[in-house]
Amino acid sequence: MRGLQSKLIPRFFRGQCLAPLASVGILLSTSLRVNVYLFSFVEERVDRAEALRLGYSQVVITPSEPAGHVLAGYVRRKSRSTGVHDDIKAGILTLEGGEAAALVTLDLLGVDEKLYSELYRLAERILGRALLMVAGSHTHSAPASAFTSPLLTFGEEAFREEYFSELLAAVEQGLLQATEASSPASLAVAEAPVKGVATDRVNPSGKIDDTATLIIFRKPSGERCALLHFAVHPTVLGPDNLLISRDLVGYAVDEIARQLGLDTCFFANGAAANVSTRFTRRAQSFEEAERLGKLLARQVVSAAGTLSWVSCSSLHARSAACEVRLVNPREKLEEALSSRSMEGAHGRVRESVAEGFELLEKLAGAGNLPRAGEARVVGLRLGDNLDLVFLPFEIPSDFALELKRSRGRRRLVVSYANGYYGYLAPRGAQGYESLFELTRPEDKERIFETVRKLLGSDADPGVCSA
Repeated sequence: MRGLQSKLIPRFFRGQCLAPLASVGILLSTSLRVNVYLFSFVEERVDRAEALRLGYSQVVITPSEPAGHVLAGYVRRKSRSTGVHDDIKAGILTLEGGEAAALVTLDLLGVDEKLYSELYRLAERILGRALLMVAGSHTHSAPASAFTSPLLTFGEEAFREEYFSELLAAVEQGLLQATEASSPASLAVAEAPVKGVATDRVNPSGKIDDTATLIIFRKPSGERCALLHFAVHPTVLGPDNLLISRDLVGYAVDEIARQLGLDTCFFANGAAANVSTRFTRRAQSFEEAERLGKLLARQVVSAAGTLSWVSCSSLHARSAACEVRLVNPREKLEEALSSRSMEGAHGRVRESVAEGFELLEKLAGAGNLPRAGEARVVGLRLGDNLDLVFLPFEIPSDFALELKRSRGRRRLVVSYANGYYGYLAPRGAQGYESLFELTRPEDKERIFETVRKLLGSDADPGVCSA
């Protein structure tokens, strides 16, 4: 079946816009029926009705000297990087349609204030007045060397000026390439329910946002790229891994691009605060990362026949700045110890709670921990039924599901974007997520309410009350 898909599907992406004329059912077995959609594309429609302009590029951001870096993500990782398994990358999308915006995706744990500020200045110089969104994939196998925030380094001195400069230079090159290649584009969206890749990491039968969304951009020349949105902690590879890697996400986007004949596929992580591979992975190895990544890719590719056209003659970007006041980690630790947070926890869940205590201890000893900050919340509206909202937090699945209950529009939450202030834990959480939630409760609710207003959500504003 995989071979058949790889031969058939790319042929249906060679037109100029997404207007399905017919569907052909192909019976592959007695239990499997695949609907293949044929597309016809009218060049005039792109020129006249689609004012959206797109540029894209991808650049490698692997350190030129890959050994000796602190790898971000695991409080119990004891050694530094020894080399590279697969290159980490930056993806760049520039969008113009009445307003201008740029998205930079990074195969890093996240994005801190210093990194975002430097990239913003760089983008402003190249793009002029364009709203910039920078989002990390949250891989736990990439260098912490671009970070100065102890929230991403866990208080360890990890910053390396030479890598920071390399990273900025690579993204600058990518922005220039994307800008030079900007041209009219159309876009389509497919959604796929994904099973077997990720679950709630405390209760594997708990409700999560398990839908993957694929946004495909296409130029009249036939060039195509995609953005995969899915919520997952890319933690197949554990703290013992010392090789730089994109983890399962790399396997997923590479396979999607190969199967669908795309130039490239970028990744934006969703509401993954409480979503991981803890109960789905069979090992913490590259082979297992490949298995889960390709399992995700297969389910996304199988949904390609459901691609729907998004009328997108313009884009609208809105942003808001929210004050974030952070709880003292020492006070948080004392409160957690007195509340006996580990009672009732077993196995890997109990271990993760213990890791949360260790993290708070490290943060309590960090001399440069911010006590307050400014959270940039950015809403991006593409066409008549697609919204993305970017936040500098690890967002819980229940909030993403609340937004998705809003009728008539697709709403996608992107975490790890434009800064990093830790977790906004799910309601009732008592484990690692709640321990690493340093944002004060009243600020947390104000952030959620800001998102609702930014998106014009008609969802119940009381669902995610703090």
